[in-house]
Amino acid sequence: TGTMEAEAWDVQGYKPPDFESVKDIIDELKRNAVAAETSLKKSDEEFHRTWKMTREGETLFEMPKFNVLQTMVMNQFPHHRAQLGVYFRLLDISVPATYGPSADEQ
Repeated sequence: TGTMEAEAWDVQGYKPPDFESVKDIIDELKRNAVAAETSLKKSDEEFHRTWKMTREGETLFEMPKFNVLQTMVMNQFPHHRAQLGVYFRLLDISVPATYGPSADEQ
């Protein structure tokens, strides 16, 4: 949602949230889901505005917001889903099906 709410993001000094409990994580996910739904209601004009990522004033890249959401956000989901599958396997947990039955379900 930060992409839709701002014109740029300077990554210098970024610190991820420090959650103290699972409840804190779930609460943050719920807040982000509401914010994402609101962001998706933005106009086409807003989705086509240029957004850029910077570090200490230097532009790392810039592109239309819809491209940022597609390439930097949505394309990351399969990557992280695959990482989660590896963790499941290491913990001997059955990997759930994603695109049809998983090998664990057959």
